Amino acid sequence: MKFLRILLRIAIVLVTIGTISYSVFYYLYEFNQEEKNLEKTIVQGNNLLSSEEILEIASIPLKGTPLKSIDVKGVESRIQSIAFIDEVKVEIYNQNLIISVKEEQPISYIVLDDGTIQFVSEKAKILPLRQIFPILDLPVIQGIKVKSDTTTKILLQEAVSIVNGIRNYADNYIYTITSELVYKPELRTFLIVTTDKQEILIGNLNNLDYNLQKLLYFWNSDKISTAVTGLKTIDLRWSGQVILKSKF
Repeated sequence: MKFLRILLRIAIVLVTIGTISYSVFYYLYEFNQEEKNLEKTIVQGNNLLSSEEILEIASIPLKGTPLKSIDVKGVESRIQSIAFIDEVKVEIYNQNLIISVKEEQPISYIVLDDGTIQFVSEKAKILPLRQIFPILDLPVIQGIKVKSDTTTKILLQEAVSIVNGIRNYADNYIYTITSELVYKPELRTFLIVTTDKQEILIGNLNNLDYNLQKLLYFWNSDKISTAVTGLKTIDLRWSGQVILKSKF
């Protein structure tokens, strides 16, 4: 028991010392920060947006601003409001304001009801069209009336799921040859229009991987490869089948 009491006293002393040391360190750090001013602002992780654009929208404090007076959360909030920003973290390090961003990545275009075109991100977020160099060669989503209702959101999410699916399948081959992704309400499915004007009916999204496997198997088949150029429609909607329709 005596040994345990000694250990307990040692533990209490160590905790007390640790608490006092932390308090002193925190006080000195805060006091030191009050004496320091902002030297430089650094933006990292941006590609689609310029650093100047981010800094202007975020109303970044000027060089020489006391570090203690900088509202880091406010800066983060203003940057987060930018359409192309997915995530942002702002911190102060060595008298520098470090802004780390992760941008929304456009994976397709979408044609709106008024005929204008905007980007769609991999998270199904509609983004304003802007000049990006090099110009992005992306498929165009059509046939969805862009409204704020649940049906539109579901259809847009389904379209993005297809685009993400073909982006990650077979080394992007299907994605690179996809010109349009069109929703056909009368068929309740999407169809891919390839760069050589073939139409591919996707079918149930729950079977997307399986249907893409059928498509690649069909394209790679020696027996039918010579006839591919004469096809109008490739229908993948039926289990174990690929139904073809000729252009002629």
